[in-house]
Amino acid sequence: MQKPVTLKLGSHEPNGDQMCVMEYIAYIEGEPWSDRPTCVCPIIGCLLRTWNDTFDEDDCQRTDVLLPLVSTVIGTNSDDLNVKIKRSWLAIDWDIRVRTTTWLRASGLEQEAVSIESIPTIESCEKLEKYFDTFKKAANIAIISSSVSASYQDAPDFDSIRNITSKTFDHVNIVSKLTSWNEGAIKEYELDRNWDILADDAIHNCTYAGWYATMGCVLASCEGTSKISESYLQPTKDFLQHSAKDLIRRMAEVK
Repeated sequence: MQKPVTLKLGSHEPNGDQMCVMEYIAYIEGEPWSDRPTCVCPIIGCLLRTWNDTFDEDDCQRTDVLLPLVSTVIGTNSDDLNVKIKRSWLAIDWDIRVRTTTWLRASGLEQEAVSIESIPTIESCEKLEKYFDTFKKAANIAIISSSVSASYQDAPDFDSIRNITSKTFDHVNIVSKLTSWNEGAIKEYELDRNWDILADDAIHNCTYAGWYATMGCVLASCEGTSKISESYLQPTKDFLQHSAKDLIRRMAEVK
């Protein structure tokens, strides 16, 4: 009989009472203790390991969100590299067209959100490069907007703003390690033309756009005071949490 589990931050020693979501999967599947169980696609595993650690010390929420996904991801490993590539592009597309646009819209940058949201599904380097200027413009406007917001109110000190922005933006950060894998796979197996500097810059601009839009939301939460209201940010975080779970399910369905 499986013992009740509360998922924990980071990796852990075998045979103890603590485990992350991937260690838990290895445990219930009877695999050697590891946070890289062979029954799970390495792309999905990469995302779940990263996501597991974005909850910081909130073990209850980590468990409530991730534990229901366990049965979905078991058995997703595949020897077909095309499957892994398709799954990685699904995650990159989600990060750009959902996570980034959600924070842009929440910070009041509706036009920039729509400009990225309306881009066709991103599934190749060509798509990234084709819309580079769109990503760059959104990033620049988000930077300017957050800077203006900071200058027109009694905002908290910059370190506080930066720390809460990083924590908020990373709350559903499940693709931070994925682009490097995707780049290596594409180059090694030539399933797409080589990943180049422009494609990399396109993703970085989307990251900047999302991060500075999140900063704009953090500043808006202050409502003219020096106190940051995390409850103001919670609906956006909850939406992304739900959307990310759907992403994992869609990735698992790729065959």
